[in-house]
Amino acid sequence: FDLMAVFLATLAATSAADDISFGFSPVLGDWMVLQQSPAIAAVYGPVSAGGTAVSVTVSDGSSSYEVAATVGKDATHQPYGYVDPKTGAQLPVTPLTWKALLHPTTAGGDYTITAKCTGCTNKTVATLAHVTFGDMWYCTGQSNMWLPVQYSFSRNLSVAAIAGGKYGNIRGMFSASATTPTSGLWKTAQQAIQDGNETHPTYSLFNMGASCWYFAQGLAERGVKTPIGIADTAIGGQRIEEFMNNATYPGALACPATLGGTEVRDAWNGQLFAKQIMPFVDMTVKGWTWYQGENNMMDPKGNSADNVGYSCKQRELVKGWRAIWSETSGTTKTDAPFGLVTLASSGTEGGPNMGAMRLAQTAGYGVLPNPAIPNSFLAQAGDLEDSWGPAAGPCFSGFASQWECCDTHLYQANRSSATCMAGTHGKPEICDPACAAAAGTPSEGGIHPRSKAPVGERLATAAYNLVYGGTGASTGPTLAGCAVESTTLTVQFNTTLLNGEKVVLNSYNSSLNNPTPLPPPVASNLVQCYNTVKTVCATHLHNITDCRNCKDDPSAWTKLQAACGSRPINNFHESCKSFFPAQVPLRGSLVEVLIGQNGADASAAFCVEPTTNSTTMEEVCPPWAGPPAGGYDSSAGKWFQVDILSATTSSVTIDLSHLNGTTPAAVRYSWGVFDCCNTGDPMLYIQKPCDNPCPITTSSMLPANPFIAKLVDGKCSCVEPQVC
Repeated sequence: FDLMAVFLATLAATSAADDISFGFSPVLGDWMVLQQSPAIAAVYGPVSAGGTAVSVTVSDGSSSYEVAATVGKDATHQPYGYVDPKTGAQLPVTPLTWKALLHPTTAGGDYTITAKCTGCTNKTVATLAHVTFGDMWYCTGQSNMWLPVQYSFSRNLSVAAIAGGKYGNIRGMFSASATTPTSGLWKTAQQAIQDGNETHPTYSLFNMGASCWYFAQGLAERGVKTPIGIADTAIGGQRIEEFMNNATYPGALACPATLGGTEVRDAWNGQLFAKQIMPFVDMTVKGWTWYQGENNMMDPKGNSADNVGYSCKQRELVKGWRAIWSETSGTTKTDAPFGLVTLASSGTEGGPNMGAMRLAQTAGYGVLPNPAIPNSFLAQAGDLEDSWGPAAGPCFSGFASQWECCDTHLYQANRSSATCMAGTHGKPEICDPACAAAAGTPSEGGIHPRSKAPVGERLATAAYNLVYGGTGASTGPTLAGCAVESTTLTVQFNTTLLNGEKVVLNSYNSSLNNPTPLPPPVASNLVQCYNTVKTVCATHLHNITDCRNCKDDPSAWTKLQAACGSRPINNFHESCKSFFPAQVPLRGSLVEVLIGQNGADASAAFCVEPTTNSTTMEEVCPPWAGPPAGGYDSSAGKWFQVDILSATTSSVTIDLSHLNGTTPAAVRYSWGVFDCCNTGDPMLYIQKPCDNPCPITTSSMLPANPFIAKLVDGKCSCVEPQVC
């Protein structure tokens, strides 16, 4: 698959050299941050017709130096992907480019960089002003990395902090990542709040991806004084394959969907890489942050040890990015730091095995860094749902049981609403916090949690301790081993990764343990769609995947489309989810053990990634997912939630006394869809958001990494490559 040929053919009509102006790449701009020493920063751009040589002068006002640029077809990885900063329209392909390597420069300064072209016909000089040197971080992924600051709860706090003089060392490319990823509209944080106000919050700051911004903000809060540059080119609804560099992926290793299978390389594979990412690969960076996976939830999560599925692709994506960014010696490090965010529980997109997905995001190890993805870090976001729902709790009007207190865009509860007055027993003001949260921060839907500041905070904590010399843990408690003793199970955590921190057992509502959750309520606007699914798709209600397949029947889809409103696909998927209680979040201790049913051996029901056979619709356990030696039988066991009794500095003790002497076959923690909300609090989603810590954290509140392990002879046994 020749990516260059595709783009040259697609854009041939506009690729004449006469249409190109000499200058800097659109991703470079005034006020930007270039990577500090010891790395070599690079500047680059297009060469117009007739251009034969380019020289670059760097000046700080008191001294200067000049370097000669390389000019030619292969001087850079451009011409891919440039778009007009104002319209987002594709710009002409650049036949010739130039690239100059600057002298390694310490952090700070205020530099002017001037490029001059010999022989260029339409423009011979280009300038970047007010450039500084520091650490340049590149962010991308799909919609939860795209979600702008505008849609985050902490947006106004950031504006106020910047106005008060904070974050003066942060600069960013504050433009819409999905439509104008190469706009080069660099600004300081202070400049990014000059084009708006509270009444008209049109701040440039609000264009930046929230997770990316709060990552930089978190680094500054932890004492990073060096200038920090951020650019975010995330775009929603994309698969991991579209972000991968075809020159290095799959290379010698493919990542098929089945063990020993053949990978299908769709025509779109890598095209998004060309448009969103390729314009930045000649830029020297400190590292990357990545938040993606929702659109791969319907695919096998796999196992990197067997070169299968998403787990393999995550490893190969990191390898590919590091390879292309570091091609020029001395620029981006070959093992530059790579950070990622695991999926929030709302990110299933109807797909199964969220626990296996988060494991796959770490290439199957359950923690970063690891041998497959060294020098890496993560933010566990399984519990970071929208802290106010969105529109959860009784104050809203989506369900018949709700009070209809919060009218659209009003910060206070409707004091004249009869249902509100009745529901609140004459105290509508108790709903004011919920109404204010809904009115003050627009929502892009439940799959896009507005609680993005904690995502950035966790990324920043991890990066600070891994990359910037911090002395705390860079990840949460990580499974190291376990031991069953009579009526208890002790889980030990890796003391090296705790790095001097302690394991903390936070309070949780133990009364929530061991329930059989009821199916979620059906919103009033989905009742007709839900009832139609129940009738039309009656033979497809084995599991959520089977239900979604119902729409492939043309006669069924005709009826579904008519019943499912203005957004039939979305409403159909939501209705399908309502039939399967397994999608209800696990709460309480988040610890589950696998016990036998009807006298069966529970170990026969162990599987990291149960999969539905598309022909027989039976559950099977693929060979990479730890299948039992005697064959997989999902009916042989069930997962039963148990309490945590106590914690030491590096372990927790789990109560098995309610198992009546049954020996569990496996244990797992925060696996799949879960949240840590205190639903025993009657004011949850009325006056209080869901922002409780999960049961097991470090002393700096990093949540424990999810894990699953067999229990063999009273000890933990993990599926490789996870170690325990």
